[in-house]
Amino acid sequence: NYPMPPARYALLVIMVLGLLPRPARCQTCCTGSAPITGAVSVTPLLTSTWQFNLSVDYNNIADLVLENQPFADDIVARTTTTFLLQGSYGFARGLGLSVLMPLVQHSETINSNTTTTTTRNFAPGDVTIFGQRAFTLSSAATLIAGLAVKLPTGVTQAKDQNDRFILPPTLQAGTGSVDFLFLVQGQMAMPFRKSLLWQQSVTYRYNTASSRFAAHDRYRFGNEFFAITSVADQIVTGSIVHNPSLSLDIRYAGKNTIEDFTDPNSGGWWMNLRLGWGVNLAPQVTLSVLYELPVLRQLNGFQLTTSYKLISVLNFTL
Repeated sequence: NYPMPPARYALLVIMVLGLLPRPARCQTCCTGSAPITGAVSVTPLLTSTWQFNLSVDYNNIADLVLENQPFADDIVARTTTTFLLQGSYGFARGLGLSVLMPLVQHSETINSNTTTTTTRNFAPGDVTIFGQRAFTLSSAATLIAGLAVKLPTGVTQAKDQNDRFILPPTLQAGTGSVDFLFLVQGQMAMPFRKSLLWQQSVTYRYNTASSRFAAHDRYRFGNEFFAITSVADQIVTGSIVHNPSLSLDIRYAGKNTIEDFTDPNSGGWWMNLRLGWGVNLAPQVTLSVLYELPVLRQLNGFQLTTSYKLISVLNFTL
């Protein structure tokens, strides 16, 4: 027997997917639930001060790839729109507490030779509680360390919009598991330009198994590592302060396990470039818009993955 070329293997997978029942076809996508790992926002909080972040994360998931090889097919495409509200309160000595509450909308479209079928789901996601401690290293440098727990409050047995069948785990708003996040973030102003900030953050998410999905006794999303390196500046035009930014983020996700069996079509490495622009709408109100594109990726097996992301964030302090 000779090894099958990647292109033929991909064609075979597509043909097999086309023969499977509809819920099984959804399993090829690696993304599920809300983007909690990269969504937790931490900044040094002032004592007795409330800070709120309202963000909309639009994830266009339409790239079909085998490991790192793309395939120009429109058989399946997905969008995930997540609305996230984060409220934070600052205590004395750099201590802060945050609560992150998401609403998740999934939409998946599957095209065949004769029909196009779209499945939608809109439901609350998992609540995350985050504690942080800020350390002032110098007049220009700050370090923040944090610990978070994600609670299984999100919906895990939602049905499609026609109430015909329960959606697979990758189309549910919640993961049904108690997960833990560890974060370290450093920020430093450049000596040659005080308004130019360099920032580095590293987040690790440890996921536990869930028994709340209808079709599986134990489903566990792979652990995640997420690192963002960014530079941001301030530009003043009249009474408006602009905040342009450029970020490079690296994400690693381990393979999912289903009832102790490893899913070969899940997990991998992603490197993305993120462009951002923010403006101060008022002294305590900031609006930011970010556009993210994949630069490099090395995925396991055959997956549907992100084509691009759009993120808008409204930040205000009380």
